[in-house]
Amino acid sequence: MRVLANGGDSTFPDLLLNLGNGQLQPMTSDPDAISLTEFGNEVRNIDELIESVYHNLEENHRDAVWLTDRAILTPYNDTVTVRKINNRLMEQLSSDVMTYTSKNRMVDDGQSAQFPVEFLN
Repeated sequence: MRVLANGGDSTFPDLLLNLGNGQLQPMTSDPDAISLTEFGNEVRNIDELIESVYHNLEENHRDAVWLTDRAILTPYNDTVTVRKINNRLMEQLSSDVMTYTSKNRMVDDGQSAQFPVEFLN
């Protein structure tokens, strides 16, 4: 975990551990529920989420360190949500879009010895 490796603030990892261990205090209004407000900010839509995580993306998108400090995790890797988030992020960047395609097998099996599997796809 990057937080432990960098000796950073342990607040969030501690919250996750307490959640996983069932040690968070239940809400007084509903003893079967816990409050998640300590885990972050509530957002109402994808645009607010992107702005919260990637504030000033246009200025910082070429900074690898800045990018590695940010991520949007989705509970399911469904392509609709992930593509919607990715497309919104890409729309904010003012550069040409390039698509790189790949193959995971050779069209002509006679050439398969020339290209090891690790170089395909």
